[in-house]
Amino acid sequence: MKLKNIFPAILFSICAVTLTAQQTWQSLGPIMFPTNVSGQIHGIGRTTQMKWDPINAQTVYATTGEGGLWKSTNNCVNWTKTGTDNLPFMGTASVCIDHTNNQVIYLGTGDPNYYSTSLGVYKSTDGGQTWNASNTNIGTRMAVELLMDPTNNNVIVAATNNGIWRTTNAGANWTQEVASGQFTDMKLKPGSTTTLYAVNMVGGYYRSTDFGDNWTQITTGLSIPNNNAQGTRLAVSAAAPNTLYLGTIADEGKIFKSTDGGTTFSVVYNNPAQSLVGYDANGGGQGNYNFGMCADPTNANIIYVVAHVVWKSTNGGTSWTQLTNWWAVVHTDMHFIGFNPTNNSELFNANDGGVWLTTNGGSTWSIRSDGLEATECYRAATSNTYKNLMSIGTQDNGELYFYNGTWYCNRGGDWTSKMHYDYTSTYGKVYYVGDNGERRDVTLNGNSTVTNVPNVSDPEFAFSKLQNTLGYASNTSGTAYNIYRSTNLSGTPSWTSVGTMTGNASQLKFAPDNQNVIYIVTENNLIYRSDNALATTPAFNNYATPGNTNTITKIAPCKDNSNVVYLSCGNRVYRSADRGATWTNVSGTLPTININGLVFDEYSTDESVYLSTAYGVYYKNNTMSDWINFSNGLPTVAQITDLMIFNDGTANSVLRVSYYGRGVWQRSFYNSQNQAPSADFTASVTQICPGSTIQFTDLSVGNPTQWSWTFQGGTPAASTLQNPTVTYNTPGTYNVTLVSTNGNGNDTEIKSTYITVFASQSLPLIEGFQTTFPPSNWTLVNALNDGLQWTQSTTVGGYSASSSSAYIDNFNVNGTNSQDKIVTPVFNFSNITTANLQFDVAYARYDNTYFDSLIVFVSTDCGATFTSIYANGGQTLATAPDNASTAFVPTATQWRTENLNLNAYIGQQSVMFQFANVGRWGQMLYLDNININTILTSVVENHDNNNAQLYQNTNGDVQILATDNITQLQVYNAMGQIVYTQSNSNGSGMVLAQSIFNADAVYYFHITTTAGLVIKKLPVLMR
Repeated sequence: MKLKNIFPAILFSICAVTLTAQQTWQSLGPIMFPTNVSGQIHGIGRTTQMKWDPINAQTVYATTGEGGLWKSTNNCVNWTKTGTDNLPFMGTASVCIDHTNNQVIYLGTGDPNYYSTSLGVYKSTDGGQTWNASNTNIGTRMAVELLMDPTNNNVIVAATNNGIWRTTNAGANWTQEVASGQFTDMKLKPGSTTTLYAVNMVGGYYRSTDFGDNWTQITTGLSIPNNNAQGTRLAVSAAAPNTLYLGTIADEGKIFKSTDGGTTFSVVYNNPAQSLVGYDANGGGQGNYNFGMCADPTNANIIYVVAHVVWKSTNGGTSWTQLTNWWAVVHTDMHFIGFNPTNNSELFNANDGGVWLTTNGGSTWSIRSDGLEATECYRAATSNTYKNLMSIGTQDNGELYFYNGTWYCNRGGDWTSKMHYDYTSTYGKVYYVGDNGERRDVTLNGNSTVTNVPNVSDPEFAFSKLQNTLGYASNTSGTAYNIYRSTNLSGTPSWTSVGTMTGNASQLKFAPDNQNVIYIVTENNLIYRSDNALATTPAFNNYATPGNTNTITKIAPCKDNSNVVYLSCGNRVYRSADRGATWTNVSGTLPTININGLVFDEYSTDESVYLSTAYGVYYKNNTMSDWINFSNGLPTVAQITDLMIFNDGTANSVLRVSYYGRGVWQRSFYNSQNQAPSADFTASVTQICPGSTIQFTDLSVGNPTQWSWTFQGGTPAASTLQNPTVTYNTPGTYNVTLVSTNGNGNDTEIKSTYITVFASQSLPLIEGFQTTFPPSNWTLVNALNDGLQWTQSTTVGGYSASSSSAYIDNFNVNGTNSQDKIVTPVFNFSNITTANLQFDVAYARYDNTYFDSLIVFVSTDCGATFTSIYANGGQTLATAPDNASTAFVPTATQWRTENLNLNAYIGQQSVMFQFANVGRWGQMLYLDNININTILTSVVENHDNNNAQLYQNTNGDVQILATDNITQLQVYNAMGQIVYTQSNSNGSGMVLAQSIFNADAVYYFHITTTAGLVIKKLPVLMR
C-alpha cells in the first residue's frame, strides 16, 4: 500500500516581494485522531521512531515520514509540533536527546520508508524550537538511528543509508567508520557503555566494542538467504544483556539468537509457512520499511515482532502468537515497537497511522496519536457550497472528510484519486472521484457509484455554479479523447458525448459568469473553448497554449472581465485578455517551481488570483506589478499538494491547502481586512468525564482581533482568549458560543448541545432491551446516516427467553464496512474487585463473500479513546448456518453467550463500551442481555428507604411492600450477577419464594416503581 513520493527535493524559494499580512494560515488538521466510520483501523500520520527524554520521563519525541518532529510532554496522551515546521522540505527518520542537557537534540533527516535522503543531521540547542545543520562530512546521508555515548555526550554514532558515521565533537563534523551499506538498525548492549550492534538491509551484522570507533562484521551462525535479508532489525533485553535477537524479512520472518553478546548466532525460528511479516500467518507482506522488533526488558524470552501485525514470543523466539489483525486493532505498516524506559508495562507501537500503546503485553491497545498533525494528503477538495465540508485522500490512512469541525475516516489504505465537488447539494455532500468516475455522497453513503461516465479512465470534471445540474467530463477510451455532458446531476446522471479532442484533458473549467462558456486544457498543448456549451452540438475553438501542458497545468477564468483567463503551464503563469486566443507571461519573480494550484476570487473586481507551488502560496491582482508571497505561517518542512477555495463573497470565504505530511491549512483572502469576520471554532474533544479539560481552537476567518466565548456549564464560564481551555465538572449537555470581532464588525457562532459531560453509573449493568430503546443514557452511532443502525426487536430475544433484543439489518442495507455502534453509559469501576462483561449474540452469515463483524471497544476516558477487546466476524461470529434466502431470525438454540474479563479496568472511574457492527451486506446481527457482573467492595447504599420495605417471613420467602406500584424487579447476588427478574408486576406487593435464593447471603433488590428506582439489600437465610 505504498506509493513512492516523487516530489522533487527543491528548497523553498521566496519571491522578491513579500506579504506583510495581519493573519497567518491556521491548521485545520486532522489535529485530533479522526473519528472512524469505516470497517478498518484508521490513522492520522506516518510515524517512524520514538525516543524518550532521558531527563524528563513524561517527554517523548516522535519522527514522522514527511511531517517533522513531534513532542509529547504527557507520555503520548497528546502531541505538539516542534520547530521543524520552519525547516526546508525533508523527512525525519531518527532522533537523539542529550542525556546531560535535554535541550540539545539531534535529528536524522530523510524518509526511512524509502531510504531517501534529505538534509543529513540537524541539531537543536533549545529543545527543538530552532535547528541548524550538523552534517559536515556526513552530508545528506539519512541516519536511521542516532545513539549517544552514555559516558560522553560529544560522541554520537549514526547508522545511515550509506555506512556508519561517528562524531566526537557533538556533531561539528563526522567520520565514516563503516564504509558502505544501507543500515537499518543499531542497538546499545544493555548495561554496557561501549558495545554497539548494527545491521544493514542485506543482513550484514556488525559489532563494536569501543562505541562505534571500530567495527567487526560477524557472520558466524547467520545463514542469510541467497536473496538477502530484505531488511534486518535487532532486539535486546536488560534482563539478559548477552542475549541479542536478529530478525529478517526473508523467509517470511527468520529469527536468529545470540547468547554471547552478539559473537555467534543460531537460528531459533525459520518457518515460511507461518509469516511473521505478512498481513497474517499466510504472508503477503511488503518491504523492509514496515518492520521492527524488541525484547521485554524484564524477560529476555519475551519478544515482539511487528510488520503488518504484532507477533509475540514467550519462549525466546521458538514459537509465536499473532496478537492483532492488520485491519482491526493497530494500524498496519509498523515501524517501531519499544518499551517506555521508565515503565516496563508500557509498550508502544509507531506505524503509518500514528502511535498505539498496550499496558498488558499486547492483549489490548489504545490510540495515543491526538495532536500528531502529520497526515500525508495526496489529493484534496473542498465543498463549493458548504464551508465546513472537505475531503482528502491520504497515504496509508485512506479517505478522510472534514464535516462541521470533525475529521472522519470512511475507508482505509492509500487514496490517490482526484476529487471534484459539484454544486447540487446545499451542504455540498456530493463529489466525484477521478480515477474511476465514482460519485459519492460523502457524509451519507460513501460507496455510491452512480456517475455513469462512459469509458471510465481517469476523468476530469467541471461543474457549473450558475446551473448546478450541469456538468462536463472528459475521458479516454483507447485512442479517443471524448467530452461528455450531463444536465441532470441532481438525480442519477446521464452523459452524452458532445465532442472529441486530440489529447487527454488535464483540466476543465466553466466561466464563472456564463454556463455556456467552458475551457478544456489538454496535455498536448491546446486549449479548447466552447461558447455554446449547452447547445445540442457545442462548437469548440482550439488555441495553442503558451507553454507545455504535459506536466501540470491549471486554468482560472475571470468573472468581472469575461475576456480574461489565467493559465499556468509548468512553473510559469500567463494571462489572456481575449479568452485564450493570445497570452502574456505574467510570472514576474515567481520561483521556477511547478504551479499545482490556480484559483480566482470571482467576487473581486481587481482580478484577484492565487496560485500554489509545492513550497508556498502567492497572490496578485491587476494593481500589482508582481506576485506577493502569501505563505505567512505555512510549514515549509512538507510539500503542498492542492490549493482549494470556498468562496461565497463574504468573510466566510477561505483558501485551503493540503500537504503531504502536514494535513490541511486555511486562511482568509487577501482583502478580508475590509470585512467583518466569520466565526467558527472546534474542540479537542466533545464528550468527556466530569473534571476533564477541553482545548477550544478558534477557526474564525476574516482577521478577528477580539474573541468573546461563553461556555455553558464550564469553568471559566467566559473567556476573551483566542484559544481557551475549559474544565467541565458537572454532568450534562452544554452549548458553546463564540463572538469574533474586528474593526468591521462581528459574527456569532453557537454550537448547541456541543459538549457532553457523562455521569458515571453504578454497577452492575443488566440490560435486556425490554423497554425504551436505546436504553436511558445509551447512544447510537449511525456511521453513514444510511438507515443502518441498531434497532429494538420486539419479536426476538436471547435464547427465546424474551421477546426483545437489539439487532442491526445488514441483510437489506450495505454498510460498506462502516462501524455502526450502540454505546453504553459510563460506569464506575472503582469499588469492585472483579468484573466480567457478558452478552448474548446470534448471527448467520449470508455466505462466504458477504458477511459482517462485531467489535467491542472499551474506553476509560469517557469516549475520548477506545480500545478493542473483542473482534469476531464471518464464520467465527456465526451461531447458525449461512442464510442467503431470507433475513435471519434465530431460534432458541442459535445463540451464544460471550464472556470478557474486565479486571484490567478495575479502579477506573469512567468506563464505557461500544458494540460496533461492521456491516458488509451480510445478515441480521442480534445482541441481548448485556451484563457487567461484579463483586462489590463496598456496601450498596439504600435508595429511598421509605418507599419500599423488605423482610423474610417465617416460611423463608421474601416479602416486598412498596408505596407505589412495582413495574420491574431485579435481584442480584454479591457478585453482581442477576438471580431473578420479574417485569410488569401488578400492585405494590410481591412475594419471592425461598427457592429463588440458593444460599445464605446478602442480596440486592432493584425495585422499579411508578415513582422511580429503589435499591435495597437484605440478608437471606435458608430456612
